[in-house]
Amino acid sequence: MLLSASFSNSPYTESEEESFKRIITTAKGSRIMRPHFGCDLYELIDRTMDGEFMMLFNRYLLEAFFDENYKPWDDRLVPLSTKIKDIEATKGELECVVEFENSSVVVGMGGFLG
Repeated sequence: MLLSASFSNSPYTESEEESFKRIITTAKGSRIMRPHFGCDLYELIDRTMDGEFMMLFNRYLLEAFFDENYKPWDDRLVPLSTKIKDIEATKGELECVVEFENSSVVVGMGGFLG
C-alpha cells in the first residue's frame, strides 16, 4: 500500500506525524503485545473502489486510532471525521482528509483496484 500524508501548515510536531503514519501503516494484528493496534486498510488492497470500498475505507481509518475499548492510542490524535476527497479509480489511488480538533491531514493512498 502506497501512502503519503501531508501535514503542511499543521500544528502537529514531528512525533505526532510519525505516530499518525505508524498507526495507519501498521497492519492490525501484526504486533503480538498489541493485537488491536494498527489499521485494516491493507485488507482493501486489490479491491474494486465501489460504495462498499468507500464505507470500509472510512471505517478502517477512523477505527485505527482507537483501541478495543475506544480509547485513543495517542491522545494527541483523536479524529473527528474522515472524508474521501478525490478518487483516481484508473490509477487505484485516492485522497482523503482526516479531521482532528485543531487541524486536518490530507492522506493519499494507492494500491487499490479502479
